[in-house]
Amino acid sequence: AQHNVVINAAKEAGNHVMLAEGRGILDPSLTETGRLQAGCLRESIGRLGVALDVVVTSPMVRALETTDIAFRGTQVLILATSLHTETGIKVEGDDVAGQNCQKGSSADSQMAKFPSIDFTHVEQEGNWISDENEEAYFHPLTAEERLEPFRDWLQSLPFENILIIGHSGFFKRFLTQDVKMGNCEIIERSL
Repeated sequence: AQHNVVINAAKEAGNHVMLAEGRGILDPSLTETGRLQAGCLRESIGRLGVALDVVVTSPMVRALETTDIAFRGTQVLILATSLHTETGIKVEGDDVAGQNCQKGSSADSQMAKFPSIDFTHVEQEGNWISDENEEAYFHPLTAEERLEPFRDWLQSLPFENILIIGHSGFFKRFLTQDVKMGNCEIIERSL
């Protein structure tokens, strides 16, 4: 089946001081502005006129909150996977990779907060591992190392119209773009 993908970036950009402070927060929530943007996303998705078969979201709380706001009360299937998170391990030349804002919470804690989302694709034994304190969770590979596995995973899904909610840094690489997506921006592609 042809896979039509709609991609959405799920975070709110702030001023540089807030951004620097936010990088130290483990798995930060959406700000009030981010919540408003997620509400606007719900309206934008409605205007697309596309019957979505599935939503794929990151297990990071800001993506989960965006997904929850945009799809609360709907019957669409929502799958979480860590394949399209930002890089949670340190990478030379990348000041943000490995910081707390790039790491998430355990799948168990996220399942309790977001019971309508299917977390079976977030495996804490392999692709969503914890740091030595078992507080911060992240995918053990860099974003670059996950580009093809994510594309392959999407193509293996038995759905035609897929909406992906995730992170602009990953999507910039995945879509081979020069600039990051805007907050709650929608881009349509075929795989």
